[in-house]
Amino acid sequence: MDIKDIEKIIKTFEASELQTLEIELNGAKIKLSKRKDADVILADESEKPKQQNEFVKIDTNKNEPNVDLLEVKSPLVGTFYAAASPKDDPFVKVGDTVKAGQPLCIIEAMKIMNEIQAPVSGVIEEVKAHDNKTIGYDDVLFLIRETHAK
Repeated sequence: MDIKDIEKIIKTFEASELQTLEIELNGAKIKLSKRKDADVILADESEKPKQQNEFVKIDTNKNEPNVDLLEVKSPLVGTFYAAASPKDDPFVKVGDTVKAGQPLCIIEAMKIMNEIQAPVSGVIEEVKAHDNKTIGYDDVLFLIRETHAK
């Protein structure tokens, strides 16, 4: 089972009405749950997931014509870390200005630390994920206000 198989399983699970799913195949175990308080276990460490940040533009209904609000979503299931280590300051906090490519957080999945980067330059409007908590595929992590140059 490779990462593409796991991603297909996750997408199929998300689209289903199932609340939990456990699979064991060729030594790999996957346990998924749609409950926010459930532990998520992924055990197939053969490949690192490719980072594919997904973001969606939101109509802000403000009088700022060149401003968009983007949802930065999780590209995988894992544990959200706001800082590189417990003793470090968070990568970003509300009100911080970020540049495209700047680290926003780390998501640990299958014992691999996946750095999530800002897809655009802008200002962090909201941090939606909580440090050291399990997040799901497509969960919104940050809202970024992007200002377009004229």
